[in-house]
Amino acid sequence: MAETGDIEGLLDSGVESRESETKLGGADAVAMAVAIEQARHDPELSRKVGAYVDEQRQLVSLQVKHFEEERHLSVTAAKRKRYTDRIRNALFTLVAVVAGIIVVGVGALIWDALHDGGMVVEAFSVPPDLVERPSPGQATAGPAVGDAIRDG
Repeated sequence: MAETGDIEGLLDSGVESRESETKLGGADAVAMAVAIEQARHDPELSRKVGAYVDEQRQLVSLQVKHFEEERHLSVTAAKRKRYTDRIRNALFTLVAVVAGIIVVGVGALIWDALHDGGMVVEAFSVPPDLVERPSPGQATAGPAVGDAIRDG
């Protein structure tokens, strides 16, 4: 009878027994085997073992359901992370291309400015009445142009 009492204590659904089951770990399987063997001779113990097995089945079912939900969430999170990584990489590439174009454009402007031959003014003719009579255009053009017109 003492063994039966010990086995019943393992199968009891109290808080203390659940803590001890958690602490014992692998001993739970051994206790279950012993309890099933003893339950063949004791109908009350058989009922308790059946209830315990049902609880364990429900627990395993809940754990499997929880595992599937966690797996689904982690797959979804991985897909979302992969998508955001692709978007981030595309944006970085776009910024790098735009910055490269700007650098090449500024470089081309600087190159063109450094190799510029200066301002070239082509010859032009002045109407005769403008040559005879000074105009405000000479002041705008500057003294060198005015001298060239008079000398010309």
